[in-house]
Amino acid sequence: MIELKDISKSYNYNKSNETVALHSVNLKIDKGEMVAVVGPSGAGKSTLLHVIGALCTIQSGSYTFDGEDVSAMSENKRSRFRNEKIGIVMQNFALVEEYTVADNVAIPLYFRKGVKNRRQLVADAMQKTGIYDLKNKYAYQLSGGEKQRCAISRCLCQNPQVILADEPTGQLDSANAANIMDIFERLNNEGMTVIVVTHDENVANRCKRIVHIKDGQVLSDVVR
Repeated sequence: MIELKDISKSYNYNKSNETVALHSVNLKIDKGEMVAVVGPSGAGKSTLLHVIGALCTIQSGSYTFDGEDVSAMSENKRSRFRNEKIGIVMQNFALVEEYTVADNVAIPLYFRKGVKNRRQLVADAMQKTGIYDLKNKYAYQLSGGEKQRCAISRCLCQNPQVILADEPTGQLDSANAANIMDIFERLNNEGMTVIVVTHDENVANRCKRIVHIKDGQVLSDVVR
């Protein structure tokens, strides 16, 4: 499904200051896997997620998704790819605080043409994360755990093939973190591919495969 070959990514802050985020990374993730990406701060975890989510370009190597060369896509095509294939969950939730839960969940659908059953898609997504009863609340009224479930619902209404979660429990207490991982685990059991970047050993241990990276390189790749 996902195949990265010799991926390298650097950031140039000025002519004399280049930071290498990823160096010759090779990684293959099959459909239906649940993978944790772990490593110290600055290891390249988030950059790896951004590459998979087509949120950034690469300097060298190739990235294919179901045989399609994502690394060769134009920016417009990458945008469509993200909207149709990838759901992204961020640590800070990335909600519009003045929108209701239902309006936040619906946001990705406004970037798709010809969506006729928007209300049903939004309702179904909220049902899957247990926040349907909160649909008319504003985002600023929600707890941290509720905000993250809203963010996951926003992904689900896109019907993505892959969910990418960047430190999705980083702002949550242990009980809410466990609830969020319950949702990811259930979605994975239903066939969804889930990739989680985390510093939390408890979160990583909920995944079926753990990829450890450091200094932009894969150190280990263990199926549990």
